[in-house]
Amino acid sequence: MRVVAGVVLVAAALGGCSSIADGGLQDALDSGDVTRIANGIRELNTSGAGDSEVKRRAVDVLSVRYMRKFADSPDQTLVNLENFDANCVRLISQKCSDSAREEISRLEAARHKRAAELRSEIAKQAEAARQEMIAEFRSGERKVTSLNEALIAYEPAPGDGLAIRPPISGGDGKYYVLQAYITAKQGSSYIFWWADSPLVSRGTYGMPAMGAIFENPAYVDSGVGFNQHVKVVGRYVGNQTIGLADGSGAIVPVFEDAYIFPWSRQ
Repeated sequence: MRVVAGVVLVAAALGGCSSIADGGLQDALDSGDVTRIANGIRELNTSGAGDSEVKRRAVDVLSVRYMRKFADSPDQTLVNLENFDANCVRLISQKCSDSAREEISRLEAARHKRAAELRSEIAKQAEAARQEMIAEFRSGERKVTSLNEALIAYEPAPGDGLAIRPPISGGDGKYYVLQAYITAKQGSSYIFWWADSPLVSRGTYGMPAMGAIFENPAYVDSGVGFNQHVKVVGRYVGNQTIGLADGSGAIVPVFEDAYIFPWSRQ
């Protein structure tokens, strides 16, 4: 019976302490002093006292205050539930009210939505500007004078494979980008042939021979010279046989509207 009585006495004592703390917290609420209210909540949490109506009201009051201040942060990237929870735990040793946390989550979601909409709008504007630029290049209103502009204007597919094995079906009218060496010039056409020595059929060091003809190029950079590594953007229009010095012939792709630039200026 003594043990039971002792437990009853301890419980009564704890209840009395809780009531006293609640009374102090009520006084803090009545005063409107935020620091006192926060201290009162922390004391109750530290003592292990359970929830009470006074404590719930105090948490609600501070939760609204913290939420509004947090929402007005100059750095909106910090306004998220994780940071808000950490802030509340630091100030009152517990998370803020569910309603305040829900509002912070709503604000965070709205911020992410606005950011996504802004990114989408910027992307749309950039794409519109790019399409306008492409139209100007293709109409001739704006001249292509760099490899980057040629890549933007014609969006070429990789074409190195065409120089090794041109398809039997011939040109498809599409634009391609490929690396080459200008090894000869016949009239207005530039010849690319890569083998053991100029215009023979064997490939360099066991590699397959490569070649192409660039008919009437649309643009040849002033820095382009013979036997120089270049990059070319051109429209594949067909195949043609070129005669080689050893008496054989080779079928190579033919490109029109080509833009030829030194490799170093890509």
